[in-house]
Amino acid sequence: MKNTTRITLACYGLLASAMVLAGLLIVQLQHRQPDLLPAAQANMLLTADQYSFLTARTRNNEDGLFVIDNRERKLLIYRIDTSRKRMEPLQIIDIDQIFRQIRQDNRRDERNNRGPR
Repeated sequence: MKNTTRITLACYGLLASAMVLAGLLIVQLQHRQPDLLPAAQANMLLTADQYSFLTARTRNNEDGLFVIDNRERKLLIYRIDTSRKRMEPLQIIDIDQIFRQIRQDNRRDERNNRGPR
């Protein structure tokens, strides 16, 4: 069970890092080539002030909106039902807590793998 928790936390950490890096890449590319990205569409990432927004198709007639609040260091996940034109919050993830947990798990693993001296 512990391995599953560590793997899950690692996946969340990697997902958050990937989103931040992808956002930075897109913002930099957009500054260099303003016509690179279309005005708006699904699977779009936008950054404004301390927020990064990513949309993605999650199911038929359903999109996901992923918001990173860089100031509060939270990942907010929303479900958007396009057929009913509704948006509902699903989850709020503390990004700092994920990285703290990963660091603690890594330190514990390093101690356990050293063995007797």
